[in-house]
Amino acid sequence: MIDVEKAELNDLKLNLDNINIVSLTEELVMAVIPYAEKKNLNLIFDTNEEVVMMKVDVSKIERVILNLVSNAIKFSTDNGNIFVTINSLDKYLEITVEDNGIGISEMDKLNIFDKFVQGDNKLNRKNEGSGIGLSIAKSLVELHNGEIIVESEINKGTKFTVRL
Repeated sequence: MIDVEKAELNDLKLNLDNINIVSLTEELVMAVIPYAEKKNLNLIFDTNEEVVMMKVDVSKIERVILNLVSNAIKFSTDNGNIFVTINSLDKYLEITVEDNGIGISEMDKLNIFDKFVQGDNKLNRKNEGSGIGLSIAKSLVELHNGEIIVESEINKGTKFTVRL
């Protein structure tokens, strides 16, 4: 809640370090594989580059990636697949988290990044959450002068793309 308030007041500060964002992302994905396996999910990491050095606030980028991956795990069905991919492009880096889970309706996509919002799908109502994770993630990505994009279709899955 404090981070939400700080974001609204433009009071969040970055503590920038030059790091290999590929290694950071891979370590985070590897750390949550046991959680995904408990839900009978395959969590797969892929990248087109092994080393991409970027100046980021490590703890804030970790929160973004972990939020997106944990949401993918939470809203996926048994034997589903979750792909975390890094693509280094000319002017930016893309981190995508894609699942073949329950998806997000067109109507819910309009306000998915608002505070305290969760979709009304009956399947996701059984999952706990405050509805502030994506709001915080968006604030943290924008603090890095990046953007976060969602693509989704009900019963086909969801793809979040972070561009830094």
